Amino acid sequence: MKIVLPLAGKGTRLLPHSQFVPKPLMFVAGKSILDHLMEELIPLNPSEFVFITGYKKEEIESHLKSVYPDIPMRFIEQINPQGLGHAIYQARDAFSKDEDMLVILGDQTFTIDWKKLLENSYNRLTIVPVDNPSSYGIVSVDDKGFIKDMEEKPETPKSNLAITGTYYFPSAQTVFSAIAHQISKDIRTKGEIQITDSMRIMMELGEQFEVLKIDDWNDCGNHADLLEANKTLLTKNGSSCGSYDSTVTINKPVWIDPSVRLSHCTIGPNVSIAKDVTIEGSTISNTIIDESADLKNCQFIDSYLGRGLNLTDQKGTEMYLA
Repeated sequence: MKIVLPLAGKGTRLLPHSQFVPKPLMFVAGKSILDHLMEELIPLNPSEFVFITGYKKEEIESHLKSVYPDIPMRFIEQINPQGLGHAIYQARDAFSKDEDMLVILGDQTFTIDWKKLLENSYNRLTIVPVDNPSSYGIVSVDDKGFIKDMEEKPETPKSNLAITGTYYFPSAQTVFSAIAHQISKDIRTKGEIQITDSMRIMMELGEQFEVLKIDDWNDCGNHADLLEANKTLLTKNGSSCGSYDSTVTINKPVWIDPSVRLSHCTIGPNVSIAKDVTIEGSTISNTIIDESADLKNCQFIDSYLGRGLNLTDQKGTEMYLA
């Protein structure tokens, strides 16, 4: 099995931070989104990781080669991105023979029972119920767990079951063939080559798709979702922090890098602080602070503070500063 990770997107919903840091490398709960994914995926022992890159590709490639020097990987640039189906199609030359393929979107965190997902002869998708189905690919499912219909970001959804961004295909070549047909006929949704349309073509040709419902899933596509993912991961993985003097109050769960300097602060709950940060006289909760920031006499709630910020006497709720 090969694992394909599309990572080419610009992350426009995470501006201004994604202007400086590619979305997969944004910091959450002690590490990047991409590192959380790799922690889940490396134990699956794929024959190769195939990373589809584009925006800030040099930073992503450098990070992966540095942190994971011993895993088999290749990088393919998606030029002129035209949707997820188009991104997956870029991986076709990585499959010299037909084999199974696991596709994982690079802007999510999750817990998945891999045995249930992978030990199966059918195509499989993970799904979750959502409150805003028009923002996702949506499926309708029969009483045996097979997909009856699927649609990308429908204006009038037939269900609230959203495709989360994990796809297992027993035959990669079947997928590439469907996308090739889609491209030749210029079949698009909202102007893009969508994998949901590719899978509908596969269904029309007799392929069956089964679903696996999951509970622990976080979309990391915007700042509010990223903060929710931070909270979920901290609760799941537990706190990591050192010892501080009596002027510092820690309300767990938190993740605080050992290099962080704190004085006269109240930190937490649900706070992650990256390396080389200094905080003095401040109160911080439900917030992510990226590396090398310096805060004095600040109060932040529900915020994402980017790398290298120098802030004094600042207060904010839902502040996304870079």
